[in-house]
Amino acid sequence: MRKVFKRVKAIIVILFLLVFIPTLLIHARFTGFEGGRIVIDDGRLVAVADMGYRFVGWESGEEDSSIPLFSGDSIMSVPLFEPERTDLPTVFITTEGEAPVTTKENYVNCTVSLIGADGGVENESARIKLRGNSTLAQDKKPYKLKFDEKVDLFCEGKAKEWTLLANHMDYSLSRNYLVYSVAEVLDNLKYTTSVHFVDVYLNGRYDGVYTLCEQVETGKNRVDIPDDLDVTDTGYLVEMDARATVEGVENRDWFSIDFGQPYAIKSPDTEDEQFTSAHVEFIKNYMSLAREALVSGEWSRVLEYLDVKSFVDGYIIDELFKPCDIGFSSFYMYKDAGGKLCRGPIWDYDLSSGNSQPPASNDTSAFYTAAVNVWYAELLKYDQFRTMIGTRLHQIGDDIEARLDSCFEEIYSIKSCLERNFERWAILGTFTMEWNSADACAIDNYDGQLSFLRNWMTDSYATLMAEYSREISLADRLQEIMNSHRPPFKLRIPRGQIKLQNNSDS
Repeated sequence: MRKVFKRVKAIIVILFLLVFIPTLLIHARFTGFEGGRIVIDDGRLVAVADMGYRFVGWESGEEDSSIPLFSGDSIMSVPLFEPERTDLPTVFITTEGEAPVTTKENYVNCTVSLIGADGGVENESARIKLRGNSTLAQDKKPYKLKFDEKVDLFCEGKAKEWTLLANHMDYSLSRNYLVYSVAEVLDNLKYTTSVHFVDVYLNGRYDGVYTLCEQVETGKNRVDIPDDLDVTDTGYLVEMDARATVEGVENRDWFSIDFGQPYAIKSPDTEDEQFTSAHVEFIKNYMSLAREALVSGEWSRVLEYLDVKSFVDGYIIDELFKPCDIGFSSFYMYKDAGGKLCRGPIWDYDLSSGNSQPPASNDTSAFYTAAVNVWYAELLKYDQFRTMIGTRLHQIGDDIEARLDSCFEEIYSIKSCLERNFERWAILGTFTMEWNSADACAIDNYDGQLSFLRNWMTDSYATLMAEYSREISLADRLQEIMNSHRPPFKLRIPRGQIKLQNNSDS
């Protein structure tokens, strides 16, 4: 029906040209054609494609984009355009009645197609709304999609809710992609979203390159913890979030510990009728006890409340990328029923890795995350935690470096696809908001942005490895030495004692 309406509208425009042609100037422009427009230029009809589209011919059969105004059927001819797809998967979203998407409170009905992906959907019923906080103020909007039924977009598991991250404040478009890809190496982070670059068309308009990610939520193929409200010791997903105080009700949607630091409850659903103040008290009390254990100076108490391995991996990724808001927002933790507090999922890194304020977050030689995040700051006072970081980097440092290299290779291979975003949004060399760093904003070309990011990541990785390589445990060093000499022994360390066992005995 939508295409029929546009066709009728286009014909009306052509008839208008016929009736009023004596009064037209030599140059005139008329819209009303999906994907393009007609320009009258010196007695000729010229079809001009919009950004993200290409001209494919006239409905009358003419193939040249420029035809004589009074030749044959040209007066009644309608130009035809189609999306000019790149090598990226493409998301087409059409809202009901082409209604605009203007708030993050109210959904708009829509249909969604994902073309060019391993999974993909076609004309799937869904709803769409805005998402985010500071990103909402930008011209290029981020979106949340909620399908009527669970869908598997990239053969990575079904779910109803997905996010389209605009990355408008990240001039490389790549920081979230890098973080979530590298985090796959850090398998003590039990859940990290998948991430895919996509082109997005909303109501026929090309809106640029987005990253399509999973919504941070609980459930199968997400943070897989229960939400059984018949008991208080159920699964909980919380976010350190300074904005929680203005977006919800205290001691229902959020609570505070750490001298007023607010934590938003993301799961269970605080609006569920079975959710009570007892659930809030349970998770608030548990996190308070965890914080008390952290400041006690007793490592054994820390181990009672925290899944320390997840915080080790979390710290490595957070210190490597240094997101500017790691001390007050987008810092997620979860607790399984009967389990310990875990770090994750990691989220929101567009303002990171040299692209943010304050200046300390851009300094690759500084340890910004260690300074501003209260959980990491206390953990790093323990030699045991620092040793665990050193040991972990010794184990997977090469894998992190290799993953960064492979990610940049992928980014450079699709560079022309990503660059088209900046034809739609001409922001290179400008400030999009006050949180961007002056160094990143000063670079007015995409190659320069990628070089800046790659050099920054190289320096940050080197700093992290240099700082914590000396924290590797004695046992690991001895094992490394022995392996290098290939002796007929292996190292075993039961209960803190070093023993040599002949390999022939095992």
